[in-house]
Amino acid sequence: MVAFANAEGGSVYVGVDDNGFAGSSFKIGKESVQQWTNEVKNKTIPSIIPDVTHEEMNGVEVLVFEIKEFPIKPVAFKGRYYKRVKNANHQISLQEISELHLKTFNTSWDYYPSSRYDLGSIDLEKVNRFIASSNEIRDTKIQDDPLTILRKFELVKENGQIANACHLLFSKNELFDATISIGRFSTETSIKDSLVLQTDLFTEVEETLTFVRKHINKIIS
Repeated sequence: MVAFANAEGGSVYVGVDDNGFAGSSFKIGKESVQQWTNEVKNKTIPSIIPDVTHEEMNGVEVLVFEIKEFPIKPVAFKGRYYKRVKNANHQISLQEISELHLKTFNTSWDYYPSSRYDLGSIDLEKVNRFIASSNEIRDTKIQDDPLTILRKFELVKENGQIANACHLLFSKNELFDATISIGRFSTETSIKDSLVLQTDLFTEVEETLTFVRKHINKIIS
């Protein structure tokens, strides 16, 4: 699981042999899942917690531990570091540990692929408006279509996943995880005017500045 967390994520099937056969002798106890999950959490640094699901294979119930790519790398198991390469786990060298650490702390959360949203949640018309706005101040105009631009800016990854930044900038839905609440108070407890924003960051910046300017003018006058 650590090897998957240090790479691009993956799944571990418990109760299935190397040939993909689910053994009928495998039984899942009432406390087994919780014990295994706690063991993974307690023996990894930083702690990782897998998503656990039950699946049926060949009429036998098996467990699937799904591990997503961990944003803070490398993850260690009992002081050792591993990385998944194709179908094998490889111990990471000291140089690779250093490189992963530096890369992690030079990369922000918004760069990583979103685990909750996909390209279907993106409003391409908002991307078009971004292109038009950018072209007003650029010497070299953007000629590419919206999807190409998203890929060039690494907002859409090679595997088709969108980055968290893509969701924040161009989502077609309300963004509860980017809520901005603004208020103008007449006293310490009395709100004279307020605004709540739950939309893309471009719109939030514009609306926030508009609100602030409106009330700055009132104060000056």
